[in-house]
Amino acid sequence: MDKFSDVLFTSDFDHTLSAPDSTVPKSNIEAIEYFIAHGGKFCLNSGRSVPLLRCRVHEIPTNAPCLCYNGAACYDYATESLIYANILPDFAPELVSLVQNSGLNVCMEVQRFDNHYEIHRQLPARLKFLAQEGLHPFFCDENVPKPWMKLIVCGADGETVSERLEDIPKADFDAFLRLQKRIDEYCAGRCYVTRSMPRLIEISNPDCNKGKAARALANELGRKILVCAGDAPNDEQMLREADFAFCPSDADKSILHIEGIYRTDASDVGCVAGAIAKLEKLL
Repeated sequence: MDKFSDVLFTSDFDHTLSAPDSTVPKSNIEAIEYFIAHGGKFCLNSGRSVPLLRCRVHEIPTNAPCLCYNGAACYDYATESLIYANILPDFAPELVSLVQNSGLNVCMEVQRFDNHYEIHRQLPARLKFLAQEGLHPFFCDENVPKPWMKLIVCGADGETVSERLEDIPKADFDAFLRLQKRIDEYCAGRCYVTRSMPRLIEISNPDCNKGKAARALANELGRKILVCAGDAPNDEQMLREADFAFCPSDADKSILHIEGIYRTDASDVGCVAGAIAKLEKLL
């Protein structure tokens, strides 16, 4: 029996497996290959959509289906087959008006299985990120055909969505947090509302999060040990659910403060490589 035969390792992609500039450190690739060669199952557990994760999944050694939309769907890229999907409730389009009436300079994006749909306003930072990843969204009004998998609200300024919290004016960030609270209150438990970046709200099916999805996949694969790595608020449930949880040293402060999580190298050095090296000593 190989040393990782009981382990499923699910990792967030952006700013955990990848560096802030979106490249994937070679050390992570080599470590994952080592992990798989010694019996481990590895997959991505991302807030990304099926089409957006497809833009990068070919770079990563995976041998298990991937979790997308913050756990709302499980997709096997090896066979191009959807294993399950949990869509947004029918009332989700009502959130478009709520956000539009907030007065904030934000964009909204509906994510489906075929593509992303930018509603009304577009922010250069978001469009630049999607273009760099190789995804070209549709532009439309709020009448996006259903089903909707996820709705995001992005308020990033400038050239990149990869903002650092310390670079955002406090008044602007506080206003964005108030919008998140209004969305959460309106949903009243009917949606899962979280953030993956300082000013990127993600709204998905209420019964899904990365933690539930990861544990369910581990059980399905017959893996007794769940290992997870993540860096942002939308990774919190995943990290709390894991038997062994890791985060990069440059993770969001809300993650760094969770007790029991092992800190590894910064995301541009190799968070997942550090996690696998540490895991080998822990098992």
